[in-house]
Amino acid sequence: MARWIGPDRAAEPISGSLPVWQREPTSNDQSDQFSQQPDLHAASSQISAARAELALMEAGKRPDWGLELALQRSDMGQNQAMVKVSFDLPFFTASRQDPKIAAATANLQRAEAEKTARSAGYRQQYAELNAQGNALNSQLQRLKQQTLPLIQKQTELALAGLQSGKANSNAVLEARKTKRVAQLRALDLTSRLAAIQAQIFFLTGGH
Repeated sequence: MARWIGPDRAAEPISGSLPVWQREPTSNDQSDQFSQQPDLHAASSQISAARAELALMEAGKRPDWGLELALQRSDMGQNQAMVKVSFDLPFFTASRQDPKIAAATANLQRAEAEKTARSAGYRQQYAELNAQGNALNSQLQRLKQQTLPLIQKQTELALAGLQSGKANSNAVLEARKTKRVAQLRALDLTSRLAAIQAQIFFLTGGH
């Protein structure tokens, strides 16, 4: 660390608390919850392109017509009008348009299936991280609200016994050791919980 921030800054004691990662609220539409993921953005673009391709192939199967109106003056000085009607009839659709439509449809279905699979993967990952986070949070709360207060009470009783001459120093040392172990356990749980919350934060599109 001294190499990057200098020896003076590196020697300073660490202070502050871990960052608080706000979880994204669970959306009713699970696809929206992970919509900021780059690969889902790409999948949506592929689906849009596939739909446009399919629409183009289907349009080629429908008859098309055109109307052209032309005005001109003849050599005799007379005005002439000409109307031209054209029809584009798709012949041999079974061998030409239909295979293209079928291929475009298959391409669209494949793109939609890929996005669905990716979204399902994100939902599973979110569920697993959320379950882990809830378990760690439950352990941490029990440790803070139940275990640590009891250990603190035992430490105070051991110290009071030492001061009154009813206990020796070993009891105090053992109580303090137990307290330090519990405090280290709380720090470990807090660190692991923060790591999971960070993963959830960025998984659901947090920045």
